[in-house]
Amino acid sequence: MEMDKEKELKNSKRLIYAEVAIFVISLVSFFALTLVAGLAPLEDWLRVTLVGTALVMLFGGVFVCTHLECDSSIYECK
Repeated sequence: MEMDKEKELKNSKRLIYAEVAIFVISLVSFFALTLVAGLAPLEDWLRVTLVGTALVMLFGGVFVCTHLECDSSIYECK
C-alpha cells in the first residue's frame, strides 16, 4: 500500500515538472513569435499569421497544463 503511494507521488512530481516545462516552452515561443511579428519588416498578413500562431501556442500550452494539473492528482478537478 505504501509502495503505491510513493509511486503515485513520484508520478505526480513528474507530471508537474512536465507541466512547468510545457508552460515555459509555450510562453517563450509566444514571446519570440510576438517579438518577431512586431520588430521584423513583414507584410501585414504575415504579421497576423505570426501573432495568431503565437496565441494558439500559448492557449494550447495553457490547455495542456490545466489537464496535466488535473491528472497529477494533487488537486481534485470537477
